[in-house]
Amino acid sequence: MRGFPRRSIRFGLLAAVLLIAATGWLHAQARRSHPNDRCIVCSKSQTIADPVWLFQETNLVCNPCHLIKERCLVCGVPVKNDFFKTPDGRIYCHLDKVGRVFDEYEAGRLYIDATDELRRVARGEMELKYPETPVRLFDSDYWNDDAKKKETNSLHKIGFSHSRSLGDRLTHGIVLLSGQRRQALAAVCAHEYAHLWINENRAWTNAIDPDVLEAVCELTAWKLMEFRNASDEMEAIRSNTYTRGRIDDLLRLEKEIGFLEILKWVRVSKETLPPQLLTGTNPAVLPVLTPPVPTPLWVAAPPVPTTLELQGIIRPTNAGSAVINGVVLGVGEEKTVPIGPGRISVRCVEVTSESVFVTTNGSGRIELLLKKHR
Repeated sequence: MRGFPRRSIRFGLLAAVLLIAATGWLHAQARRSHPNDRCIVCSKSQTIADPVWLFQETNLVCNPCHLIKERCLVCGVPVKNDFFKTPDGRIYCHLDKVGRVFDEYEAGRLYIDATDELRRVARGEMELKYPETPVRLFDSDYWNDDAKKKETNSLHKIGFSHSRSLGDRLTHGIVLLSGQRRQALAAVCAHEYAHLWINENRAWTNAIDPDVLEAVCELTAWKLMEFRNASDEMEAIRSNTYTRGRIDDLLRLEKEIGFLEILKWVRVSKETLPPQLLTGTNPAVLPVLTPPVPTPLWVAAPPVPTTLELQGIIRPTNAGSAVINGVVLGVGEEKTVPIGPGRISVRCVEVTSESVFVTTNGSGRIELLLKKHR
């Protein structure tokens, strides 16, 4: 009986050693299954007993970080320290902010590079008569600000262009949504550049079918991506629903007659559709690429608002600019703005990060707020 307590002690010590060894083995297996045993948000090490959330199979998020409400727009991971937030509230984590364009100067350089390549692709047939084109960054994704009016497939309007008569010449401008991947934004630049070229070169007798007109711009972006061998972006262009299928028609037609002939048709034709589409004879097959990536780039213009709406604030360069009912106004500028079936004169007085002050037809100051702030 005297030896029983000693045997019990030995047994207890042996059990403790085995338990520690088993815990170490389990921890080692956990490390093999999840090589990063640190929280990817706060970088704190996690033990076996800590409640953790698995993220993308090999990464862990600790429970306190999992409760963080602010998350990356791209990957969905909670963000705490090293992240970027745009003025309209879009958040990008430290990994997903890499390779995206948030700087207006970088956007301008990207536009210059993309359009230089595009003009080479078009063999000099897409030169602008008035090439000075300011490129501005647009921080608000106003298209989906209203949660009750979400567009199908979460379509975002990520770029638009405008041309205006100034005496005997045209002035152009391009506005791009910030936070886009460089290659995708280059495709948008090509699309919007095509709009400017069409504004300068389309025969006045040619009322091009709106879907075909947008398909010509999409085809232009396609040709740039083809030049860059960017198959993912080519499929994104082909698979979007923006042109109601006309991009497929033009891709077949481009294979049959060539890109330059389509540009020639834009300049000289009096028809709303290319002859091959009018007659239904367009037998060429579509180019074969990788499976479609359903990432729409552009959507049709929204209906004209019946009231004055601040649709976005362009990142200030001097005093800033704002988009009101689809018209870009800088501080001090006065322009006619569509409203319902008519138009009114609007003068931009002041632009802030969340609102714009205007006067209309001589009225007092009126403040327009972004939808997200209302």
